[in-house]
Amino acid sequence: MGHAIQDAKDYAPLRIRHQLLPALQIGSFLGPWLFIIGFIIGFIIGMFDLAKLGLVLFGTVALFQFVTLPVEFDASKRALVNLREMNLLSRREMPGAQAVLSAAAMTYVAALAMALAQILQYAAILGSARRD
Repeated sequence: MGHAIQDAKDYAPLRIRHQLLPALQIGSFLGPWLFIIGFIIGFIIGMFDLAKLGLVLFGTVALFQFVTLPVEFDASKRALVNLREMNLLSRREMPGAQAVLSAAAMTYVAALAMALAQILQYAAILGSARRD
């Protein structure tokens, strides 16, 4: 419900998120592969540029997750307002709906944390390999 309202109102963060989808698809697929292949090649010829490119491409995943946060929190908020205004749930049911929608939005916080942790892990691996 919240996303439908965002779409109808031409919510800018939702539009931006949709524009980032092609970069996300390329980055999430190619980024890890380029990192791994570049890392192996880096050990052979001592040049880790391909691995760096993979790391940057994988960064699009974190960017997408970051842009997704306001979209998801806003969608949950809009859905709750509509549920309340349209009397679709009783007063007793509203706290449960709020808890579920908040938990759903928080999954995107966890996804961002995972993407950042993976980028940091890749960067640490690359950094330690370049020092050797």
